[in-house]
Amino acid sequence: MTDADTSFQSWFLNCNRNHKLNVLRDALIQKERGVFMGLVDILLEAPIHKGGLSTSTLQQAFGPDLSNPNFHTHGERFPMERTQRPSPQD
Repeated sequence: MTDADTSFQSWFLNCNRNHKLNVLRDALIQKERGVFMGLVDILLEAPIHKGGLSTSTLQQAFGPDLSNPNFHTHGERFPMERTQRPSPQD
C-alpha cells in the first residue's frame, strides 16, 4: 500500500457518515462498480469506531445487494451532517 493509498483511506474514514454514503452513491450512479467496491472494502475492513460502516448500514443505504444508488434516498443525496459544533453565544 502506498502513502497515497493510506492518506486517502485515512481521509475517507474521517469523513462523516453521509458524505461517505454520497461518495458511494455517486460511484454507483456513474457505474463505477470497481470504485464502489474498493470504497466498500475500506469501510468494511475498518472498525466502526474508526470510521468504518457495517454491512447492514450499507444495505439500508443501497439495498440488499448494494446495487441501487436510490434505495434509501429515492433519488436524493444523503443529507450532509454538521461536522462542527456551533460557536457558543455570549
